[in-house]
Amino acid sequence: MRQFCLFLVLLFCATAAQAGWSRADSRHFIAYSNGAAAELKADVERLERFDALVRLRSGIADDGGQVRLTVFFVRSVSTVQAIYDGKQANVAGFYTTSPTGALAVVPRTTSSMMDGDIILFHEYAHHVMMQYFTFPYPAWYVEGFAEFLSTTQFDKAGKPKLGLPAKHRAYGLFLGKDIPIRRLLTASVSDLSRSEGDPFYGRAWLATHYLSFSPERVGQLNTYLKSVGSGIAPQEAAQTVFGDLDRLDKDLDKYLNASRISYLQLAHPIPVAGNGVTITALSEAEGKAMPVRIAMMRGTQREKAEAQAETMRKIATTVPKDTAVLTLLAEAEHDAQHYDAAIAAADAALATDPKSSNALLWKGSSMARKLFDAKDRDAAKWKSARAMLIRANRANPEAAAPLLLYYDSFGQEGVAPPDIAVDGLAKALSLVPQDRGIRFRYAFAMARKKDFARAISVLQPLANSPHGGKATEAVRTLVARLKDAQAKGKAADVDALETDSQKAEDEGEDEKKVRR
Repeated sequence: MRQFCLFLVLLFCATAAQAGWSRADSRHFIAYSNGAAAELKADVERLERFDALVRLRSGIADDGGQVRLTVFFVRSVSTVQAIYDGKQANVAGFYTTSPTGALAVVPRTTSSMMDGDIILFHEYAHHVMMQYFTFPYPAWYVEGFAEFLSTTQFDKAGKPKLGLPAKHRAYGLFLGKDIPIRRLLTASVSDLSRSEGDPFYGRAWLATHYLSFSPERVGQLNTYLKSVGSGIAPQEAAQTVFGDLDRLDKDLDKYLNASRISYLQLAHPIPVAGNGVTITALSEAEGKAMPVRIAMMRGTQREKAEAQAETMRKIATTVPKDTAVLTLLAEAEHDAQHYDAAIAAADAALATDPKSSNALLWKGSSMARKLFDAKDRDAAKWKSARAMLIRANRANPEAAAPLLLYYDSFGQEGVAPPDIAVDGLAKALSLVPQDRGIRFRYAFAMARKKDFARAISVLQPLANSPHGGKATEAVRTLVARLKDAQAKGKAADVDALETDSQKAEDEGEDEKKVRR
């Protein structure tokens, strides 16, 4: 375990001598990089333009209140793979979420045609789909949508080209395993063999591009997606909307082999939203803590929590008044279940910044965990713990974690959560709708109120997940049992259902992580 942590530190420090770590803040993004500050600023400006383009194409309003995506620009694909789990050789970048926010890790350089922008735009397309679209689309369109947007390019003035060829999928499209149309339309990502992966992504891009640009099929894609969203099976919807699927397959082949491919180029540049991009140089100590920051945002693996806390202790001793480092130390001690140490670190951070939302968050959560472990039911002590979480929420109203942990504290105390806590949980779900844990909790809060229709609708996106697998099957079973309870007009045993939901939530994790 320590050898792996050392490997990560060495990878991150390889370019530390060239430039220190910087943070960029904009309307929709928080980004970190240890490259040149000017490069980071240009990257985030390009991301803001991309966000505006996606909103324009998808009809998504920019009315504020959304969670900003945190992006880490790292040195290379090998660094991305080490962060992911140290073994996945086919991961070039990734996107994930937790109650503390949404996270993307992308490389600065690659050794293939899939450059950093393609990876970044692909992952951001997933973020947009999961954040704003109200129902899950079929797997081919989830990936096709991301691939279609990933090839976007901006000129120096900020004018975009949308729908450029996916040259990075050329091998899978022309030389890879054939993906028949019915397989494309119905497969989940978990169904794919290793040899089908790249061809599937390529064919998904091809279908999305063709259905977006083909004059003969104008409007079919939107009609198909609405049909699937209404609950019609993907293949049935495809046959109804697209007609003869064998002909569609042949049309795709013809489109692929055409001498030219259409794309859109906007005549005017897309402006950067908000007040532009602000760059802040991070302290050397905060730069050293960056591997731990990313690991904790992704979700700390239980067996690595102690090593992360040990790393943060060593860094914090060199900067006893660095608010950011002390807050990360509080989080690491919390994850390692050293709650007194977490409270002490949070207090040290609050001494330098009394309004630090994260310091308040980890202090409040640690106080609650201590009371829970001690089986202490003293109402005054629980009120004090919740006061920290309330302050954390007030310091950052658009953070989901204080709202979630405030709700959880009532269950930890062994009392029913009040309506204000349930309302806060609903707000947390609106902020991070991608997070399975928040979704499960809110569904069962509704079930306890016998609002089964709402509970079912909250879980339905997970039950219809295009990625399939054990997690999806577990949620489908839960939904069926909730429907049975709805039909009977009572909650048969919500406690038992909630226990089963915890199992379903665990099935959705790619590794066992510290539960927050």
